[in-house]
Amino acid sequence: MMNEQIELTEESAIANLRSLAYGYLASGFRKPEEENFDLNKEKFLDAWKKLIPCLEGEDQFTPIIEKLKGTLKDQTFGALSTQYEYLFSAHGGIKASLYETDHTKETPQHALSQGHEFGDIAGFFKAFGLEVSKDFPDRVDFIGSELEFMHFMAAKEVYALNQGTAENVQIVQDAQNKFVKDHLGRWTHSLAEALQEVDKCGFYAALTELVHAWVTYDQQSMGPLHFQAEEYQHVKEEAK
Repeated sequence: MMNEQIELTEESAIANLRSLAYGYLASGFRKPEEENFDLNKEKFLDAWKKLIPCLEGEDQFTPIIEKLKGTLKDQTFGALSTQYEYLFSAHGGIKASLYETDHTKETPQHALSQGHEFGDIAGFFKAFGLEVSKDFPDRVDFIGSELEFMHFMAAKEVYALNQGTAENVQIVQDAQNKFVKDHLGRWTHSLAEALQEVDKCGFYAALTELVHAWVTYDQQSMGPLHFQAEEYQHVKEEAK
């Protein structure tokens, strides 16, 4: 979390809101945990309910949030955990891959080998001092890792903006734009389509629909948000 002494300007509040959104999305792809399951699903929905009113064009997101709400209303840990295993575990026969190169390897623009793609993604991470945790080893092209990277980079943008270092602001903004263009923005549509076909409980289908809507929105705009006084206050509070 950012230091509570930071006073957000409107520009840094936008970057902070983007960081929060990417962080919320990344959390949805973690394997469900029984501890505090009901509390965490309520927090997940509440977070999006607070964020959505800050977005221009919020109407495109509202139906997806309502869909997510419906899929989680009576959802139990056991049912969601079983569905996660059914959809994504190797021993159960993967129904939908959560890895970029599984979705882009057949596309005409995918000229690089899988190993080269891994190297490119890892290069983004390394350039900003990041690597996939050794405690939770996974491929670098995992959807959760890519969303976490954007969460981290938008938070770095907040810091750079508040430090007033224009060169650093430009560096982190350029990196975000390039990462979404070259990686995250190339495959969320394919992921969302795959989950629509196989997710019986509906949560992961709705989550990936939200991921695609958000990444598309962010790729087109990198943050055209409006702040009414009440909504702007929540963004400031979330930074503490």
